[in-house]
Amino acid sequence: MTGPAPTLTPVIAASVVLDAATGRIATFTPLTALTTGVTYTATILGGTAGVKDLALPANAMLNNFTWNFTVGPAAGICLLPVPLLSVSTYGTFGGSAGMTNTGIISVINGDIGTIATGTSAVTGFHDTAGDIYTETPANIGAVNGTIYTCTNSTTGPTSTGVNATYCGLAGQARLDAQTAYLALVNEPAGADPGGNLAGITLAPGVWTSSSGSILIQGGDLTLDAGGNANAVWVFQMASTLTVGGPGAAAPQSIILAGGAQAKNVFWQVGTAATINAGGGGTMVGTIISQDGVTFSTVGNVALTTVNGRAISLGASVTMVDTVINVPAP
Repeated sequence: MTGPAPTLTPVIAASVVLDAATGRIATFTPLTALTTGVTYTATILGGTAGVKDLALPANAMLNNFTWNFTVGPAAGICLLPVPLLSVSTYGTFGGSAGMTNTGIISVINGDIGTIATGTSAVTGFHDTAGDIYTETPANIGAVNGTIYTCTNSTTGPTSTGVNATYCGLAGQARLDAQTAYLALVNEPAGADPGGNLAGITLAPGVWTSSSGSILIQGGDLTLDAGGNANAVWVFQMASTLTVGGPGAAAPQSIILAGGAQAKNVFWQVGTAATINAGGGGTMVGTIISQDGVTFSTVGNVALTTVNGRAISLGASVTMVDTVINVPAP
């Protein structure tokens, strides 16, 4: 008689490292990611081929020690930051549309870029390479890095023609931004943090809006790492992100606590993000949106601060008197 072939459980390739301090704690690191929802069996071998102590002669553990565990969704304590690759140096990236600055105190501590080709795609900025893009006495934005574009500057080295190298780098940044956006979308959905996150504290992890939009109005949002400087937050929303208001009033801020770092906060926005339409406040983290990011509105004078990045895949990034500090790696 013959029957079905037995199901063979594959062995998971991994590294095992003992801690240097005691030599008693072994860290098992799979070489490929384990699958969420799958139950795995772990075995520490005993007998002559298994674990032994350091005595001479060595004493072996008599029997195998076996247990099972089921892989759950990654939480903030084990989430890894989404790789941004070449777009990581950009304070703003205007996708295929461009970037606009209004006001005279805007500063981007990093690069900016776009793959837009229109002559007015970038307005109100100058960079350290000497390129000026349609600045006026009322619209001056300092880029303490490089403006990577596929269009000409008004004045400077790129005014005589498109810099092919810069355009190529902008194109790669757009590809890397798209890859990062999809990676955020594909993170397993987490708990719904609620419609309005004002006045609450959130632990690390993936937070997914069931309504499609996230609002922070009427109070600040606190992100508490609980002492883990590597803690990661991913906010997923199919539609809009709105910080501040209602309307043009009441700026709100994101507060980092317990060792949380701006470089480990990510906002995946399905449509557009509007940050403190009335000016002021501090936004934290990397925003990657499909349809644009807006900071403040024309006529406001309160400085808006961003410790992170504003990356749009399609529509433009617009700002009024905004300072963006790109987080260190």
